[in-house]
Amino acid sequence: MIEHTNVVNLRLFFQEELGITQDDAAIQFAPFTFDASAGEILISLTLGVPLHILPGRIITNFELFTQYLNRHGGRSILDANSGI
Repeated sequence: MIEHTNVVNLRLFFQEELGITQDDAAIQFAPFTFDASAGEILISLTLGVPLHILPGRIITNFELFTQYLNRHGGRSILDANSGI
């Protein structure tokens, strides 16, 4: 269970410590059925950044993933679980 205070703390961390703004974007790497996806979705919901949901063939292929980032990337693209 994710408590309300933890959601607020997560938002403040990404906004204040990492400087995330609406010029950024988030990528959902984890399937939505996996609990790790909650952080990826919450970045988008709490900060108002776009959430990119990519097919597995792009996420697992470095060349395709790099091409996607070059075409669609903002200032930075985040994954809540790895901090990229």
